[in-house]
Amino acid sequence: MTLKILTKQDEDTACVRKLLLWPTFLISCPAPEQVKCVCVLVHRQQQLNRKSEDLIEQYRCQIQETKLKHRKHRMKFENHLQQLIEQHKNLHSVFSPDRLPAEIESVENAKSQLLKAEQLKLSQLCHLEEALDEARRQTSTDTADKHTD
Repeated sequence: MTLKILTKQDEDTACVRKLLLWPTFLISCPAPEQVKCVCVLVHRQQQLNRKSEDLIEQYRCQIQETKLKHRKHRMKFENHLQQLIEQHKNLHSVFSPDRLPAEIESVENAKSQLLKAEQLKLSQLCHLEEALDEARRQTSTDTADKHTD
């Protein structure tokens, strides 16, 4: 007969196999071994439960992150869309065919006002140049009179 050294995992596995045959195991197994196997099974189930809970929490966090990313992208898209809609409304109101005659009249009025202002400034410039020429002549006459005296 050879002795086989059983590891903790081998013992656990043996207990789990016995528990799978629970009704026959209970009848044929002494009480201390039954308790040990039940404890192993409970411990293993608790480990599996913890692993499952950890995975569930990890997946929940990933789902939450994904939802936040999607929300951020959606908000960015909605803001951009709103800006485009506002731009379109503004462009439509400025370039609508209904407003074209009023816009043409407004531009023509602005043009005539600018032309009048330009003519006024040109006439003022002309008067200033004449005044400057007169002042130069006066200065040169005064200077000539001083030299002759």
